Amino acid sequence: MQKSGVEAPADDRPMQGDVAKRTYQRYLKSFEKEVPEQFETESSLR
Repeated sequence: MQKSGVEAPADDRPMQGDVAKRTYQRYLKSFEKEVPEQFETESSLR
């Protein structure tokens, strides 16, 4: 259903301005930290 688009809404539903602005700011902030080469897991901390 999702792949075919049968259940998709007919009209686009854009975000309100304040929500879009906060979402974009959060997106930009996500680039402030580097992605680590390896992630520590609980099992590796023991």
